[in-house]
Amino acid sequence: MKNFHSKKSALAKRIKLSDGYRTAIVFENDLVEICGFSKSHANKIINKKQKLSDAHKELLQLKLLGKIPGWPPGWYVIDGEISCPNGYLVNSIQMENFSFFMSIMGDIHRDLNRLQEENQKLRKELKNSSEIRVYTNNSTKAERTIRLVKK
Repeated sequence: MKNFHSKKSALAKRIKLSDGYRTAIVFENDLVEICGFSKSHANKIINKKQKLSDAHKELLQLKLLGKIPGWPPGWYVIDGEISCPNGYLVNSIQMENFSFFMSIMGDIHRDLNRLQEENQKLRKELKNSSEIRVYTNNSTKAERTIRLVKK
C-alpha cells in the first residue's frame, strides 16, 4: 500500500515555487489547504491554465519556504530560528542581544563579499587556463591532466 502512495505522489502534477534561494514543490492539496482554493481551481493553476496571484504566491512562500516578509531573499524561519543566507541559525536569545546579532551580520556580509571575489577570480582563472588537473583521494599528485583546446 505504501508503494502505491509514494508512486502516486511522484506522478502527481505539481508546480515549483522559488524565491532564488530555496525551492518548494506545490501540489494541488497545498493550494487547497493553504490558499483555500477549490480542487478545480487548484488544478487549473497546476495545469498552468490560470496564474497564481502575487498575494497567493507570497502566502505560499511564507508557509512552505518559511520566508520572512519584507526581508531580502535568503532569510527564513526554520523551527523557530532565523536562518541567514550563509546558513547560520539565530535564535530568540541571540536576537535579544542585538549587538551580537549585528556583529554576526557584519561577518556574514564580509564572508559573502570574500566568497564572491574568490568566485570571480576562479572563473577568470578557469577561462584563461589551458589545462585541468584531476586529483583523487586527497592526494597531492595529479592523477591526470586534461588539456583544453579553445575553438
